[in-house]
Amino acid sequence: MLSLSLLIGSFVHAQTEVGARIGLNFGNASLKGISESIDPDFKNITRFKGGIFVNQPLDDLLSLQSGLYFTTKGFEYGESFPVTILGADIPIGARAITEMQYIEVPLLLQINPLKDAKVQPYVAVGPTIGYAVNGQVDTKATFIIDFNVNTFDLDLTKDMYNRFEFGGQGMLGVKIPYGKGNFDFGMSYSQAFSKIIDDTILDIQVRNKAFGLHAGFSMNLNGSTANSGYAML
Repeated sequence: MLSLSLLIGSFVHAQTEVGARIGLNFGNASLKGISESIDPDFKNITRFKGGIFVNQPLDDLLSLQSGLYFTTKGFEYGESFPVTILGADIPIGARAITEMQYIEVPLLLQINPLKDAKVQPYVAVGPTIGYAVNGQVDTKATFIIDFNVNTFDLDLTKDMYNRFEFGGQGMLGVKIPYGKGNFDFGMSYSQAFSKIIDDTILDIQVRNKAFGLHAGFSMNLNGSTANSGYAML
């Protein structure tokens, strides 16, 4: 009983960090199904991401983090070809940009190998769960210049859409102690295991994937200079 009390006390009094992070998400998607026959060329879309987090040290090497983040995922698909008019090649084409906004909660185990260094690297990995709150498709046409054609909302209540997303995430970064907190810079890669679109009629299955960059700052709840790393997204 005494040892259990000491363990709980050491966990509670560990230097818990709370902070915020902003960054960019370079979203794309992987596709399986009938559309593979046309070899779709999906392109990245770049969108904002941000949120708040908490990091709880487990020991001198490991910490556990969770948080609440807002992020946009999706992809762009289009076709274009040049048309020669009066000896000049004029681009003509169309493209569609699919976006879905998520509330996401990661649970990452982080390794902090050099917690007392001036620049402290870290590696984090773990599962994520997200919920799609909104979605839309932007269609654009190209004739010399791009112009909007139409924007329509996705009806995420339809059976072909899966609003819950389960995935995994890995991250690499550094934190730099400053005053009573830490600056943090890093990059991440996330891959959805669940399908966001599963059309059984057309046999189309789509999964999100994304590369991210982030910057943030955290503070210790106990007010002392941070000695353990943190990371999310």
